[in-house]
Amino acid sequence: MTKEALIAKTFDSIEEITNGRFVTLRNYDLIPKESSMENDIDLLIPLIFIQDLTKKLSEFKYDIYQDNGPCMYGAQPHIHFKHNQLDVHFDVTTGLYYRSIANRNIFINIDNKLTDKILNNKKPINTVFKYIPNPNDEIVHLVCHCIFDKNKTTERYEKKILELVDNINPTQVKQLLNLVFYKASDMIFNKILDKDVKNLFESYITFKDY
Repeated sequence: MTKEALIAKTFDSIEEITNGRFVTLRNYDLIPKESSMENDIDLLIPLIFIQDLTKKLSEFKYDIYQDNGPCMYGAQPHIHFKHNQLDVHFDVTTGLYYRSIANRNIFINIDNKLTDKILNNKKPINTVFKYIPNPNDEIVHLVCHCIFDKNKTTERYEKKILELVDNINPTQVKQLLNLVFYKASDMIFNKILDKDVKNLFESYITFKDY
């Protein structure tokens, strides 16, 4: 089996088991040609499907394990499906959990509404990866990923955020940002609209109006 065939079979199995209730979170433009252990495939799949999914994907000879780090406020560990021989890595989260700025080893569930919205509003797409977030959810997810997980805006994510800005519903994006950033949401929102996202992390951690 080739890498591309394994990825396609894996996505087909995920769609069957979840009845389409999953979303490919980011970097989907790399799938499948540039997918690898390093360029992993990030998926959001509700916890209710993980047991059946683990059983099915074990048939494809994946090494399967979950992270051991602490989680808070209902967050769950990531589950990893790695196929070393074919250089494939699916990194599955059961919700939109992000690293704590105070302690990067801890994952935090900020608000279940973020997870529900990204799943309910996903866009079907005629590709191997099946579903992607709509622009409103995707831009908020990438901003959170840059601030909390990366502590910086990488060139790749900056380019994607700027690409998404012209396709968002500003009112809906602001509502989503309010769930995460509270009083800092206006500042984050304005930087997104101004396409000034290089220093989101620095702007957030130095925000004083609390």
